[in-house]
Amino acid sequence: MLTLEAIKVLRETNKTLFAILTQMQNLATTLPEYWVVRATKGVGAVLAPKLFVRSALFAEWACSLSLAYEYRTIEFMLSII
Repeated sequence: MLTLEAIKVLRETNKTLFAILTQMQNLATTLPEYWVVRATKGVGAVLAPKLFVRSALFAEWACSLSLAYEYRTIEFMLSII
């Protein structure tokens, strides 16, 4: 009984992951850079969208660091006035 439930959960997880990957691929193919990245040796249909997601997350992280730095700078400047 427990094994059947585990199999059911794994199948549902697999369907969900496939749906997410399909959506990622559909979104990535709309970007002009997609085909350049896709032409890179070793980058396939699965890896290319993941690279775009990682680069977007990195850009968001870098932007948040920049904003945090600016906020701390403004706080410091206000504290000395």
